[in-house]
Amino acid sequence: MHFIACCTCRSLSSSTIHLGRLEFGAAMVHRAYQDYSSWISYGTDSWWQDVENHPHLAGELAAQRLSALGLVNASEKCIADIVSVILVAMHGPTVSALFTNTQIEPTFVWLKARPRMHASIYSSARL
Repeated sequence: MHFIACCTCRSLSSSTIHLGRLEFGAAMVHRAYQDYSSWISYGTDSWWQDVENHPHLAGELAAQRLSALGLVNASEKCIADIVSVILVAMHGPTVSALFTNTQIEPTFVWLKARPRMHASIYSSARL
């Protein structure tokens, strides 16, 4: 049986890494989507202070926090919820409420790809 590590990027028996899925021989099993909609309740006072002091880093701070909480394969609804918090932290509630989908999409795409980028960097360092 051939096992390829999923998302944590710690390959158990192979240096090949496939994010978001497990491979057992020829059968492919996709990892379930995670819903971290309540993630904002896990921010400490000092973490929220960092977000307030550095709103331009809100996306990176949120991504790091979510990674530390174990988020690997977020659902699109979960990503949308997280992006809304990031945009409000960066631009305030009044401005972010006026954003169009075209303005929101780059942050959505970045956050969706972020765990994969982090995993790729982590896995290349371990190989």
